[in-house]
Amino acid sequence: MHFSLFLNLIKNNLRFKENVSYHSFNFVSKIFVQILFPPLMILIWGAENYGIWIMILSLGALFIGINFNFTEVVRLEMTKIYKKSKKISLNQLVSNLFVSHSINIAFYTLLSLLFYFFISIDEIESLTGLNNNEIQFIFIFIFLSFLLENIINYFYPIITFKGYTKNWIHQNTLFLFYSRFLILLGFVFNDFKYLALIYFVANIIRFLVMFYFFLKEKNNIKVSLKYFNLKSCSDIFKKSISYSFEKINAVINQNLIILLIGKFFSPSIVALITTARTMFSYLPSNVYDIIYSPALIEFTSLKNMNKQKIIQKVLLFLKPVLFVSFLFIPFSLLLGKPIYGYWISDPQIQISLVFIFLLSVESFLTTVLTGLKIPFKSNNNFLFITKIETFFSILLLIIVAFIPSIDNWMIIFMISNVFLFLINIMFIFNYKNYLSKLHGK
Repeated sequence: MHFSLFLNLIKNNLRFKENVSYHSFNFVSKIFVQILFPPLMILIWGAENYGIWIMILSLGALFIGINFNFTEVVRLEMTKIYKKSKKISLNQLVSNLFVSHSINIAFYTLLSLLFYFFISIDEIESLTGLNNNEIQFIFIFIFLSFLLENIINYFYPIITFKGYTKNWIHQNTLFLFYSRFLILLGFVFNDFKYLALIYFVANIIRFLVMFYFFLKEKNNIKVSLKYFNLKSCSDIFKKSISYSFEKINAVINQNLIILLIGKFFSPSIVALITTARTMFSYLPSNVYDIIYSPALIEFTSLKNMNKQKIIQKVLLFLKPVLFVSFLFIPFSLLLGKPIYGYWISDPQIQISLVFIFLLSVESFLTTVLTGLKIPFKSNNNFLFITKIETFFSILLLIIVAFIPSIDNWMIIFMISNVFLFLINIMFIFNYKNYLSKLHGK
C-alpha cells in the first residue's frame, strides 16, 4: 500500500520527482567513487598510509563541526518564503546570514590558530608518524581547505532556496571525482605535504565552480547591510543550535572516535573502519538520502496539518525506506564478507561478520532516526532530539577516551548501537507529543 502511494507521489509531484532524480545521479556517482578509490588508495599507499590520511582529514574536520550551521537554517526559511514571493524577506535572510556566517568563519579561524600555536606536536607525531615541519605544513593547507568549505557555505542557500538541488548536487558530484583523482595521483610524491596541498587545490576548484553558480543566481537576491537586523540574526542563531548539536554529534562519531581508535590501536584499524563504514553504513545511507533530502524540502510546504496527518506523511516516506534498510542486514551477513574481501584485498585489513552486523544495524537505526526527524528539521526545530544524541555521543567518547584498556575496538560500536537503539525507542514513544509541541495542537 505504502509503496503504491509513494510511487504515485514521485509521479505526481514534479519538484520531488526532479530532486529524486538529481539525488539518484549523485548516489550512482558516489557508488562509483566509493567503490573505485578506497581500494586504489590502499593499493598505492598501503593500509597504514591510507589510515593516516583519514586521521589527518578527521583532525581538520573537528573545527568545522564546532561551527554553527546557519546555512541550512536559512536555506529552509528561504524555501518557505520563496513560495510567498517575499523578495525583501529573502534579501533580509541572506544579508543576515552573511553577517552571522562571517562571525562563524572568524570563530573557526580563531580556533584553528589556537590549535596551531598551542597543541602538542608530539601528540600528533605519535598519532601519524610525521615530523614537526610536515605537520605544520599539512595543518596550514588542511585548515585553508576547510576554510574554503566554510566560505562555500555562503552560496548554498542562494543556490538551493527555490527547492531545486540540481546545481548543488552536480558540483558535489564533480568534487567527488576530481578531488579523489588528484589526491590519488598526488601520492606518487610519497609525501603527505603534497597531498594536503593538492586537497587545497581541489577545494579552490570547487570554490570557483560554486561562485559561478552563485553569480547565476545573484540577480534574484541582494545582499546589503541595510537589511541587517539583530533580531533576525538572533532567530537564525537559535534555530541553528539544533544543527550545531547534530554536527557536534557527527564530529564525535566520525572524527574524534576515529582519532582515538588510531591512537589506541593503529592506522590500519582506522582504514578498516573507514572502508567498512563506507560499504555497510554510509553507502546504504546515501541510498535512503535519495528520498529523505527531497522529502525534507516537501515538508517545508506543509501547512495546517494535525499530528496524525503528519505521521501519515512521514510513514509514506519512511516505510519503503525502512523495508529496504531492514533487508540490508541479512543481505550484508550473507554476502558482505566475500564482497568486501574482493573489494579490499589488503592482508592488513580483515573484516569479521560481527563488525558487518554492527555496521548494518547502525545503518538501520540511523535510517529510522533520520526519517523521523524530517518534520522537525523542515521547521528548524529538532533541538530536543539532537541534545539527547549529543549526550550519548559524549558519553561514548568518554568511554573510549578513558578506558583505553579495551582489548576489542568493536565494543565501541556495540555500545554505540545500544545508545542509538535507546534514542530511537525514546523518540518513537514520544513522537505524538513532540509533534503536538511543534504545531501547538
